[in-house]
Formats: sequence, structure tokens, C-alpha cells
Amino acid sequence: MSVLHSKRPMLLAVVLLATLAIAPAALAHEGREVGEIDFVVGFAEEPALEGQPNAVFLRVTEKGGQDMSDGHADDSHEDAHDAQIAAEGHMSVSISLEQDALTGANLTIVTDGFIFTAENVNKPHVSGEGHAHVYVNGIKVGRLYGPSIHLDKMKAGMNEVRVTLNANTHEEYTWNGQPVTATATIHVEKGGEGYGEPEGMSMAGDEGGHVVAVPVEGLESSLQVEVTHLASNSSTTLQLTPKFGEPGSYEAVLIPTAPGKYRFRFFGEIMGQPVDEAFESGEGTFDEVVAAADVQFPLKVASLRELEGVTRSAQAAAVSAGDDASLASTLAIVGIVVGAIGTVAGAAGLAAAVRTRSRG
Repeated sequence: MSVLHSKRPMLLAVVLLATLAIAPAALAHEGREVGEIDFVVGFAEEPALEGQPNAVFLRVTEKGGQDMSDGHADDSHEDAHDAQIAAEGHMSVSISLEQDALTGANLTIVTDGFIFTAENVNKPHVSGEGHAHVYVNGIKVGRLYGPSIHLDKMKAGMNEVRVTLNANTHEEYTWNGQPVTATATIHVEKGGEGYGEPEGMSMAGDEGGHVVAVPVEGLESSLQVEVTHLASNSSTTLQLTPKFGEPGSYEAVLIPTAPGKYRFRFFGEIMGQPVDEAFESGEGTFDEVVAAADVQFPLKVASLRELEGVTRSAQAAAVSAGDDASLASTLAIVGIVVGAIGTVAGAAGLAAAVRTRSRG
């Protein structure tokens, strides 16, 4: 056996650790106006890294949706003042707050005569079912479709939380003529930045008394996103979920496993109007996915995508050589490297998941 042939498995192992050329990242979100609707689109986490947990981010607002000239909202909006609906049977709610070890507080809701039905939001009213609206220090921070949530953005100091029970059609429930609501206060030691108006949305009236942008909620039941990796033309369709604490913002969780350009196509309906809008990553739009090796330091670790390609090449070369011993040796080294890379990738994924939980 030649020296070169005997060293082939070792050379293949070295190839497994090869790095990729560095690709530029746009590091931005794309904004677009479609009639009276404004879209803001991008990756939730930027820079978007190959193999790391991420999400499609979408924010939808409507221009001039409310008249604030007299200090009150138009009653046609889902959060209109005095929009109520009477429960047909006894209904009540109570809440409790517990300080979180990291930041903010944990909210728990106990209801009687009411069930959470996230799947029926924006559908016809059925007495006794719906969702909750959560307010922190007088600011609505989002809808709640279950009995508990972590309020991570609570500011340090005293905070007041109010919860209302709402129908599928968003009216506040009443029982015996009184709103079905509960309020509690808590002193938070470790606070966040505080809840307020979502970034990029002005909810105060302009000089003409009109709201500049109104968040459009409820799109999780009428809008979907098709994600396409342009280089491979691979596509998948994902469901959007509301981003708690940011009305009008939505996310669709994914882990991009190949670098390069992506297209996000949103289709369905917004406020009863058909929608089909596509956004592509790149310069002047939103972030492309960066190869993992581009940001690794001090060691470059091959991605699973690279490992798959090199493993197939190694198997083909060994089989072509007709040497069973060489094939076995090659596959053994490939297995060791894949196992080591898997351990590193698993640790990185776990760390990313822990960071995500600490934020959300």
C-alpha cells in the first residue's frame, strides 16, 4: 500500500474541518407599504447564523386606523373603549404574580366559567370561550391564550397588572353588568426596559389628531409565510404566532440550515383583503444567513451540511478504490468527527435555547 493511499483517511478528516468564504450580511429589516398597510420583515435574530435557532419576523400596522382627536379610539377597533359582551353564565377571573428569578414576574390566571380557545380567535362568538388581554401599568402588552406567561419587560419597582377576559371577537366579557377583570400589583427587584409603545409605532395622535400607525392583530389565523432558500429552491410553509408584548408583531420559528439568500412570502388575508407579498434577503432588504464558519473563533467547525457532502465523497472514493480496509478506516474517522461536531453543535444549540428562554 502506498504512503499516499494509507494517509487518505487522515486527509479526509482534515477536509471535514474546511471553512467557507465569508458572506456579507445586510443586518436590517425591510419595510414596505401596500395601500394602507405597512409591513416590516426580516429575521428575528440578526445576524442570522446557519444552524442556529431563529424566526421569521413580521410586523403589520395600519395607517390612520383611529381618530384620537377627542382622546378616544374609534369603536370599530377591536380594543375599542366600552366594547363589551355579556356572559351567559357565571364567569370570574383571578390572577397571581410571582417575581421571576431572572427578570420581571410570572403571571398566573385562574378562571371560572371560561376556557381559553386560541384556535377560535377572530371566529364567531361562543359564550364562555376566548382569550385574555393583559395590561401592565395601563399599557396593553398583548393577548394571552393560556393560564400563564412570563412578563420579562416589567420595570424595576412597583408594577400593576390587569387582566380582562375577552370573547373570540375581542369584546370584554361582563357578568351581572360588571367587567370580568382582575388586578394585582408586585414590586419587581430585577426589571427590564419596561412595556411601552412597540418600536416604530406612534400611538399618539399627529397634528391632525390621527394615529400614525395602528398594530394589526389576529393575523395568526388568516396569514401564513412560505420560506424559500433561493440557492436550492427548497420551500416550506410556516404558521405565524403573535409575539407577546408587541401588538402587531408575529414570528414563525425556524432553524436555517444553509447560508445565503432567503425569500419570505406572506399570503392569505389581512382585514378581509387578499395578500400575497414576497420579500428577499440581500443588500437594502434584510439579513442573509451567514455560514457558521464565518463567525467561529478560534477554531472553525464544519457544519452538518458540509459534513454530509464530505462524508458522501469519502464513501464514494473508498468504494471506488476497492479497498475494504480503507473504507472501514475512512468511515471510522468520519464517525468520530461527526460525533465531535454533533457534541459541539448540541452545546451551542442548548446555549442558544437558554438565551431565548431568558429573553422570553
